[in-house]
Amino acid sequence: MKTGKENGTPKSNELVQTLRIHEMDDMIRSGRYPNAGDFARHFEVSVRTVSRDLDILRDRYRAPLEFDKKKNGWYYTEPNFFIKYIPISEGELFAIALFEPLMKQYENTPIEEPLRNVFRKIAASMPKQISVDSVFAGNRFTFIPDRLPDIAIDTFRTVTEAAALTRTLMFEYRPLQKTTYMKRRFDPYHILCQKGGWYAVGYCHHTGEIRTFAFSRMRKCRITDSRFTLPQDFDPERYIDSSVGIWAKERAPETYRMIFTADIGTFAAEQFASAGNGAAAETLEDGSVAVTVTTNQREEMKRFVLGQGATVRVLEPASFVEELKAELEAMKKLY
Repeated sequence: MKTGKENGTPKSNELVQTLRIHEMDDMIRSGRYPNAGDFARHFEVSVRTVSRDLDILRDRYRAPLEFDKKKNGWYYTEPNFFIKYIPISEGELFAIALFEPLMKQYENTPIEEPLRNVFRKIAASMPKQISVDSVFAGNRFTFIPDRLPDIAIDTFRTVTEAAALTRTLMFEYRPLQKTTYMKRRFDPYHILCQKGGWYAVGYCHHTGEIRTFAFSRMRKCRITDSRFTLPQDFDPERYIDSSVGIWAKERAPETYRMIFTADIGTFAAEQFASAGNGAAAETLEDGSVAVTVTTNQREEMKRFVLGQGATVRVLEPASFVEELKAELEAMKKLY
């Protein structure tokens, strides 16, 4: 690339210089040991301009530059170094600008700091001044993230490492219905994240069953010397439903039929229209919405239905209707 003299506008000159520096980086990494004269001839610029570019390469990009006197050229003392340059469009820049507020949903989680480090590296590779359309500026965007439970970083690292190494875990766990912790011995088969929460699915030695444990309710985790073998027939989809929930023992899927009132018909259609597993939402003549969904997540379905109050009526399965009736009778006694 022949860039020639920089006699355009300041912005165009900066772009030309940036492109030239990136090509200089390619030439240095090629192992040809280019010197100032090589760069000057290649780009048709002065040696003085090349000298400025090398200073920028060294100071701004922290390039580990060294000059080899025997080979009369430049090289990197760190063979794997390269300029981390990513061309970014205005739309992509907008996404980067939204990164900081979006990070709020990951506050107090183990992946918060790694994500922030990635963001810092992206920001560091960009020019110091960037122009963005004014529509993207100002306090015009508000993000209200889900409230996520705190997860100890040590817990996160220990559980994920145990899963990677196929090693049995020991930890203390506090179930939702308990106020005390219980010791558990557990083989973590599968790690999953749902709505910002982290969970492990695997074999619980205490119950002899496949169970799901929330990272946020674990403590005093340690990896044992015992190894486990992942069963060949293990399929996490038998225990979770990504569109509905993750809390289930191995349960056969059931088909739920519900009628939502017109007041929340649009909400119901949005919730289930793209849920998968044969889910369907049909708007009836009176504006109400008939929803059909098949899932193994009975507990999640119960929480969802009860949360909608009198705006939804469950038609099937019959056993689920009876379960809801019993729950409502128990609720009435509280008031």
